[in-house]
Amino acid sequence: MTGQVRCSCGQPIQVGPDHAGGMVTCPGCGLIHSPSDIRELQCHPAAGPVLPGRVRGSWAGRAAWPVVAVSAAAVLMVFGALLWAVSATDSTASRPGEGASGVAAPGQAGQGDWYSDNIGLLMSVRHYKLVLKNGRTIDVEEPVPVGTCFAVSGDGLLLTARHVSKALVEKPEVARATLAEGVLTFQDVVALACFGRTEDLHYRCTTVYESAKYDMAVLKISCRFASPVRIADRPARRGDSVELVGYPGVVTQLLTSAEGEKLKERAVRGGMRDNRIRYTDQIAGSAYEPTLTRGDVSAVRNVDGVVVIHANVTAAGGNSGGPLLNASREVIGLLTFGPEGMEVSGGQFSFAPALSQMMDEIRPHLRSD
Repeated sequence: MTGQVRCSCGQPIQVGPDHAGGMVTCPGCGLIHSPSDIRELQCHPAAGPVLPGRVRGSWAGRAAWPVVAVSAAAVLMVFGALLWAVSATDSTASRPGEGASGVAAPGQAGQGDWYSDNIGLLMSVRHYKLVLKNGRTIDVEEPVPVGTCFAVSGDGLLLTARHVSKALVEKPEVARATLAEGVLTFQDVVALACFGRTEDLHYRCTTVYESAKYDMAVLKISCRFASPVRIADRPARRGDSVELVGYPGVVTQLLTSAEGEKLKERAVRGGMRDNRIRYTDQIAGSAYEPTLTRGDVSAVRNVDGVVVIHANVTAAGGNSGGPLLNASREVIGLLTFGPEGMEVSGGQFSFAPALSQMMDEIRPHLRSD
């Protein structure tokens, strides 16, 4: 089949006869469509694409599962490749690396467009020490993307979902494992807010406030933002145009899987050179680019005392903590799927507690620049 289909952002996408063999990326918003999405659009050209899979229930504890699964599998794959490479050579490597301690000191955002400068990928980097039977030690970093954050002040104040901030510092269930070639031991975990693919744009973050009622958390990093996301003064209304921007796990998973062999080879080469498997070598560079989808406010509802914006924008695990923006690129809601226990199914409709009701809790942490 050939011709054009239209993405939910309104951008026409040229589809060739070989589209069924892979994915098609929207040139307007960057949303990646599967072959099944394209067939759906060809049958119903007015409909917006729906990402594969089904999301059910609160995102608390579920937001990052597609990425976590792929990340863990990638690390095991790298372990196997590295152990094979180590057993095949007696070359001497340099001193073990310092884990993620090389994460940037206070910096300045501004390496991309407005979205990528102000809306970041939250990633947990778990550190392990692999001691081989021959006495050689390899430092291993496991990247676990868990959600989205966004800057709301020039001095590095970020907002995200509370369940995302908790996932950032979660330790693995198994802290020590005996492998055929040696022993793998968990060391620590580092929470990062990433605003680009290079380590100088990755910042250690700390949680300074959490709100269980709104599933909201305030984070702090050592970074300056020239034009942070402005919090809207006007409340959302039915029919308003909105944008959802973030890092859906299904996209990160696809991009990393597509480059799996190259990523593995790069990680092995780096590990053999300096005794360190780096987290940056296991994540596709384009996965650091936020995904944008557009839609409208379907309703503004009150659920157990919490004002929740219901919008028809596509979301998936990993979008949690991201901003729902109005037509002026001001944030009106924090994507989270609402209060604890709220049951939601389907990926096309997204729920975000209104940010205006959280200002009494957020304002004490803001300061004038």
